[in-house]
Amino acid sequence: MDDFAEAILAQIKEEILPVSNLIQRLRSEGYENNFTLYRNKWLCTQTKKCYASQEIRVDEIHRLQDDKNMLQGIFIYAVSDVWHGVKGILIIDVNELYYSSIYA
Repeated sequence: MDDFAEAILAQIKEEILPVSNLIQRLRSEGYENNFTLYRNKWLCTQTKKCYASQEIRVDEIHRLQDDKNMLQGIFIYAVSDVWHGVKGILIIDVNELYYSSIYA
């Protein structure tokens, strides 16, 4: 591998490591499930249960922002079910939502 490729790889690792550390920390705090948005509801991908907005509490929000890379516009939400304590992570790429709404 040449020096340029090694420098790019090092930069990518440097930018991704904090994200993986954040997700590892959230997992260690019990945010074990993954959530996605589906028809204006929060869907737990492990249990396949849909939650209305009032059933979900957003415990933490993290915005990944760096003008030099493609992580700009990504939000990581640590969420929990207010009634049963199911905890999970929702990752939203604002750019992906924007482009999918344009081409829908």
